[in-house]
Amino acid sequence: MRQPFFDSPDSSLTFKKYIDMRTQEKPKTVKIPQRFYDDSNECETHPPKIIKENSKSYWIESERNRSMYEFINRALYYVHPFGVRGGHYGNYVRAAGSLLKALHKSGVLSEEEQKEAISSGVKLS
Repeated sequence: MRQPFFDSPDSSLTFKKYIDMRTQEKPKTVKIPQRFYDDSNECETHPPKIIKENSKSYWIESERNRSMYEFINRALYYVHPFGVRGGHYGNYVRAAGSLLKALHKSGVLSEEEQKEAISSGVKLS
C-alpha cells in the first residue's frame, strides 16, 4: 500500500515548502519603457528581471539590488548634461528620464538619486 503524502520521512519539510510557496507574496513591480531596458540589455549590463511585458513597456521587479543600482546609474548618466546627447540618442535620453520618473513614483530612487535626476533636468513630479 502506498504511504500517504504526509507520512513520508520528509513530509514536514515538503508540506512547509508547499505552504511557503502558497503564501509567498508577488514581487513589487514598476512599469518602465522598453527602449531604455533593451538598450541596457544590448550593452551587456544586467538590468532587473522582467516580470511582464506589452508592446511598449516592461514591468520589472522594484527590489534594490546590484542590477537595479547599475540600471539607475546608467539612466542618470544618460540624462546628465555631459552624458549621452544628440543624434539618435535623444530617444534614449527621453526613455531614461521616463524610467527615472517611474522609479521615483514607485519609491525606488534614493534621495541622492532624486537630487541628481532633478539637477539633470528630469521632472520627477
